[in-house]
Amino acid sequence: MKRIFILKVFLIAIILFELIFGIYLIFQEEIQKTSNTTSLDSVGVKKEKTLQIFYEKIPGSRFHGPDATWWGYNQSKIVRFKDKVFMYVMDNKDSDIKTLSELTLYKKEGNKAWEKGAKFLTSTPGNLLVDSKGGLHLFVITPKNVAINDTVGKLMYHYFPNARTGDITNYVNSTILENTDNPQTLNPRIGTTISPDDQLVLSFGMTKFNPLYKEQSEHIYYKNRGSSNWSHIYTDGLLHDYYYPFVVAANDVYHLLTVQDDFTGVGNPNIYQQILYFEFSNDKWSQELLVDLTSHTLANNRPRMVEQDDLFIDSNGTIHAIYKENTDSQNRFFTNHIHVSRDKNSKEWRREKLNLPTSINWVRLFEIDGVIYFFANSWNKHYIASLDSQNLVQLPINDAIGVYPYVAFPKTNSEFVDIILLAADSETFNKGTNVNYYLRIPKSEFKKVI
Repeated sequence: MKRIFILKVFLIAIILFELIFGIYLIFQEEIQKTSNTTSLDSVGVKKEKTLQIFYEKIPGSRFHGPDATWWGYNQSKIVRFKDKVFMYVMDNKDSDIKTLSELTLYKKEGNKAWEKGAKFLTSTPGNLLVDSKGGLHLFVITPKNVAINDTVGKLMYHYFPNARTGDITNYVNSTILENTDNPQTLNPRIGTTISPDDQLVLSFGMTKFNPLYKEQSEHIYYKNRGSSNWSHIYTDGLLHDYYYPFVVAANDVYHLLTVQDDFTGVGNPNIYQQILYFEFSNDKWSQELLVDLTSHTLANNRPRMVEQDDLFIDSNGTIHAIYKENTDSQNRFFTNHIHVSRDKNSKEWRREKLNLPTSINWVRLFEIDGVIYFFANSWNKHYIASLDSQNLVQLPINDAIGVYPYVAFPKTNSEFVDIILLAADSETFNKGTNVNYYLRIPKSEFKKVI
């Protein structure tokens, strides 16, 4: 009898333990769902360093192309104003270039869930900017007839004046320019920026097959916040198509970092072997070839050799450019990242190879309290580091494969750096494993990676 009683007590104890442990696991899972705050170890020398970040999966495009959210690595797709973050998602119904997609705005306030806002029918991803008053600015192409041509139509400007209060439904809009078919007046590879004094700036390159200009040309449209008129400046006579411009503007000076993108025929890879830097100041254009690999021993057999990562001006006025080279003779996927910088009022560029693994795909720059940091990612790993130390700290995102990263421009009134990782690999879409992430990193955490 005593033995039976002991056995019953033992069984009850096991049941209670399993019940309590199950409740504990559920509780921990709920905490993870609501916070996703993770402690992580650094990769490299200083293992004792840890970071606290918030991260979560976000909606994304259903199809890889032709107009998925990830496309356009030079574009601005996430911005922050105080405690509100804004992004958009391209809801593409299929993979047909002759079908319109729906661009949907999203906002996140503090730790609340993402909320949907206005929707726009378009054929290409757009650009988002936010001004110092919390006004949200969206640039979207609206095709005239997408079944005939997905870029012939209007470049539309949508302004959300009350986005600072969370209103991303009500807006006013206007047409910046109409893109005709002959001659073409717009290239969809648009880069945008906003200056410290709230001047809106956008840029794109144009092909040589345009009788309005001498050979290839580069264009800038700009206007002050509150103004209804856009100004247009351009430079032409260029020897190649220079597309995907990164744009920076300050004190009525415009800086562009562009890559050669020569079309060589249907079915052939475009040629990427030059990076050209432009500057417009005092009503004059200047340009400088930062990279020219057209004479490289691999140039004849490897069309894609360079690409630009980012263009940035720090608080001291120093210009920073990051680009990558694929010049390894044995493996075309091995990548070296080069940092080029030029001090304010100087004409001399400094050049250094970053001490990064050859598996790194993208590098994005930003500044916190006078220190320059960068985000970097490989095929399946994601890091942050200071530009000086280059000691990579790995972030806890393991299932975001083959993504394009986008970093919100950190305003002085923000305590966070915001990043979205957008699935860009076609195989993950085919397998249904494509995922997208939003990351929020407190600025205070970056002191740990110096």
